[in-house]
This record gives sequence, structure tokens and C-alpha cells, in this order.
Amino acid sequence: MFDKRSSGERFVESHFSPGPGTRPIMLPHQPEKLALGHNRPLLGKTFLVTRSTEQAGEFASLLNSQGGSVLECPTIQIVPAESLAELDSALINLGAFDWVVFTSQNTVSHFLNRLATLGCDNQALSTCRICAVGPKTAELLQARGVTVHLVPDKYTAEGVVEAFLGMQERNRRVLLPRGDRARPVIMEGLKQQGYQVAAPILYRNLNIPLEISRGKFNWAVYMPFVL
Repeated sequence: MFDKRSSGERFVESHFSPGPGTRPIMLPHQPEKLALGHNRPLLGKTFLVTRSTEQAGEFASLLNSQGGSVLECPTIQIVPAESLAELDSALINLGAFDWVVFTSQNTVSHFLNRLATLGCDNQALSTCRICAVGPKTAELLQARGVTVHLVPDKYTAEGVVEAFLGMQERNRRVLLPRGDRARPVIMEGLKQQGYQVAAPILYRNLNIPLEISRGKFNWAVYMPFVL
């Protein structure tokens, strides 16, 4: 059974969990108690969240539900890769791959959007097995009509490598669409296991200067995109 808590839920629980004898933090899936105004441990605290509204919406809602205020200041902008030739070649030949590995929700969105731009629908993935790095990525894939076959126990690049090691496959072809700042952990780890890995750049991360006074917030929550 997957731990379906988001990274935001884990953040709130780990940093603001109550001590012995106090009332527990109530998360949004318990609306009947939230509606009474109880269990709002973040009242009076302001959080600087370094993702865009689209990326941080769920986390921002969680902080708001617990009484916190949110300042959204994205520090990274996601844009397409400078050249999509390698990616397009892989997308046109998806039938040649045994696995496609998705390492983030960003990867899912950009990958499927590019697939549609090339005139293909998600059924082009039906001949491949799909690995999602974690439950949220898997849920987005399933919402877009893509069946997920593998979610590792650890929702990290290292966890993906370990999950494939347990299958003891060899000479299989893996498509690993990735951002330009992705660590080489999955690519190198799978190659060491004997997989043939194509890892085209799907998108780039552009830095955005952070312009805000530190006195305006209590917490800065950095939410990295890179595995």
C-alpha cells in the first residue's frame, strides 16, 4: 500500500506535529473538524513557497487550511528543451521501448502534451510498461488514461533503481524523459543493471530572481523539481 500523503502533508506533520497531550493536526481529508476552526497550528505564520500557483496549489491549500498564510514566489520557470529532436524520435518510436519512467508530474504533463503535438494519443504508451516515481505522479498518469505498472517503495531516484533491480531484467529498453537538471542516478543505475536507456531532455529549468523581504515570512519552503 502506497503512502498517499503529499510532500506537503508530510512537511506539516513533521515540522508542526503536536507534542504529548495536545490535539493532533487535522489534514484536509478531515473537513468536519476543520470546519469548526480547531486544529489550526499554523495561525500567524507566513510561508514563502518557491513554486508557481499551478505547481504549489495543493500545498498552498494545505497550509491555508491549517491557518497559515502563503506567499507564492516561484524561483524556477519550466520551459521546453532547446531541441526536442531526440525526444520526438523516441516518441514516434515508443513501440521500441519496454519501459517509460516518469520522475515527476512535470514530466508527465510535458511528455503527454508533446505526444499530442506530434499527433499521437496516450494509447501510444499501451505497448510500454510505465514506472512512476511516486503516488502523485502515478495519479496524474492514471487521470490522463495511462496505466501505471510500477511505483517504487521509496519515492526517489534511488528507489526507482532499486525497484528495477528487484525485477532482474536485462537488455530491456527504457525511455527516461527528464529535465535538464536531473541527476544521472536513474540513467546510470539502470545501465549498470544492463538496461538500454534513452534519456532525452524534455524541459529546462530557468532561474527566476527571488525579490522579497525576509521580514515578510516565517518559513521559506523550497520545493525542488529535480530527482
